[in-house]
Amino acid sequence: MAIIGAGPVGLAIAIELARFELNVLVVDRRPEEDASVRPQLLVARAGDLANLEHLGIDIHDPWTVTMLQTRVERDLASGTWIRGEVDPPGAPAPAQDLRTLASQPPLALVPIGRLQEALRERADQARVTTRYGCHVTRIRRHARHVSIACADGSTAR
Repeated sequence: MAIIGAGPVGLAIAIELARFELNVLVVDRRPEEDASVRPQLLVARAGDLANLEHLGIDIHDPWTVTMLQTRVERDLASGTWIRGEVDPPGAPAPAQDLRTLASQPPLALVPIGRLQEALRERADQARVTTRYGCHVTRIRRHARHVSIACADGSTAR
């Protein structure tokens, strides 16, 4: 099984496929990156946190996930003014309806770079092969495998 793109989504899919004992190769055209170069944040809701936990990510690790309640407590201790509402822990369990999931209040902030780093570690534990620096130029499906050609002339299967 080949996945093009080693971002959070590609790595999450790879982890799930590896659970079915499939050989998974993830390729990405970018060089192996440092987590500090991805400043974006995932504003995570209960359903997002449940999915991350399902993937094996420690959602209680403050390096990876900052719960908004913790953030609010720190801001209050420093005298920072806060506006808006934050649901306390034990908020209602996530529903399966996508509309309901989308309307859940944010519970945590997850830096994308750190999330990607945690997913990469989890993918490595699941025996997913990750290859960086491969700009895919061709994909061929064979009877029992897929082969990939990279711009530098290298191949993978």
